[in-house]
Amino acid sequence: MTTTLSTQGEVAIPDEFREADHLKPGDNFEMRRTAPGRYVLEKLGRAENHATRCRSSYGHDVLAAPPDAPPLTPKVVKELLDEV
Repeated sequence: MTTTLSTQGEVAIPDEFREADHLKPGDNFEMRRTAPGRYVLEKLGRAENHATRCRSSYGHDVLAAPPDAPPLTPKVVKELLDEV
């Protein structure tokens, strides 16, 4: 499968891959250059996309949402759980 680099430096991920891996706008990726002309694109895991792992004042591991995160409504929780 081939894709083209846009004038703004963007590369489209083909529909087939996006659907198979449940990719959505806003998902974060790590890109590495492994050799001249060779690149690896890896989707970051759920925690890297949405939260930071930290320790509560009671000593428990917790996830802290980033400052720009949308409100955590019951609908959002259901959608996140449906992804698992």
